Amino acid sequence: MARRKTAAERDLEAQEKGASDLRPARYARGFVNAVNPENELEVVFKPGELLPAWAKETEHDTGTA
Repeated sequence: MARRKTAAERDLEAQEKGASDLRPARYARGFVNAVNPENELEVVFKPGELLPAWAKETEHDTGTA
């Protein structure tokens, strides 16, 4: 029986394959202002940065000022 890959192994495999194999919807399309639910600090993601699931759920594009 084959061993299941861990999340870290899947992430590493996706990085090695290149960005074309990743879901582009997880990348910030513009500047994204979000609040980290773990520590309630405000976070800003720049265009092209990979968004964690919690930031994707509350994505608010503010443009590229």
